Amino acid sequence: MRLRRFQLPSAALVAMLLVSCTRTPMPVIADVDSDYDDMVSLAYLCQEHQRGNLWLAAVTVTNSGAGLPGKALRHARCVLEACGVKNIPMADATPITPNAFTPMMREGIDGILSNVFSECTASAESTPKQAPQLLAEVALASPEPVTVVATGPLSNLAAALQAEPTLQEHIARTYIMGGTVSVPGNLCCGVPEGFDNTQEFNIFVDPPAAATVLRSLPAGSVSLVPLDATNQVPLTRAYAQRLAEQASASGAARVVSAIANHPNILMGIDLGRLYWWDPLAAMAVLHPEVVTFQTQPVEVVSEGASAGRTRAAESGQSTRVGMGANAQRFEDLLLESLTAQP
Repeated sequence: MRLRRFQLPSAALVAMLLVSCTRTPMPVIADVDSDYDDMVSLAYLCQEHQRGNLWLAAVTVTNSGAGLPGKALRHARCVLEACGVKNIPMADATPITPNAFTPMMREGIDGILSNVFSECTASAESTPKQAPQLLAEVALASPEPVTVVATGPLSNLAAALQAEPTLQEHIARTYIMGGTVSVPGNLCCGVPEGFDNTQEFNIFVDPPAAATVLRSLPAGSVSLVPLDATNQVPLTRAYAQRLAEQASASGAARVVSAIANHPNILMGIDLGRLYWWDPLAAMAVLHPEVVTFQTQPVEVVSEGASAGRTRAAESGQSTRVGMGANAQRFEDLLLESLTAQP
């Protein structure tokens, strides 16, 4: 597919961004794939937007990850609806990727979120504008460089960077939930044979996109939050109970509590398989102390049994890599955010 350069945003969009930016110090674009933990990270970002700690400038959705086309966008809209956040530009895209989340995983996630958002009135209709185009337009129009929080496969961000060569100059920082450096991968649930499980799912789905993002963005501007860090923030029944006790505090708290206490999530907790993957990456934007970062050169393996592996390599791009996490600090800060009044 031939990529085209995006047109500069309209004067109306520029004006909207200028007005909005006066309210908050940090413009943030959330790029999600609508897994259960993406929805928690989006609820967290919505709360911080309401509190004035950041400005949620746009939400882009990739249908190449855990969420189903249309449903992934609807669930992201449902989070914003529940949080009471309006007029946030949104768009989705359905790229063709080398690998995929398995049908078992996608249908399971869709079932959970469809239950959680059973009363949501948001549409599942896709947007005419594609997610990479919106991402680029919002970043180019922002009076100051944006921070991107990418919590799914990196297809949208890679496409935007390829289509608009100057975009990297308008991105100050990028936080990516993805990869694994010194711990095993998390492939499962019907992934085809032939892969060696050195991969984390988000990077595994689209290795060329991940390689493009690391190669295109300035050295040191990317913070990778891999399984090395997220393995230290598991979901627990005790914390799900804490969330349930505070669920009435806000719309965001109700969403997160409903997700954490869904029967299928509780089953995953009991099996020791679920972690706060995406919310840890989102929280690191405002609270870098929750993740222990080390700067090292990282490259993405694009082919073969290790396709999607992120590994330290001298020829790689200088990247801040999360090697640990403070679970207690994370849990306390998430609950504080969800229960705070705007």
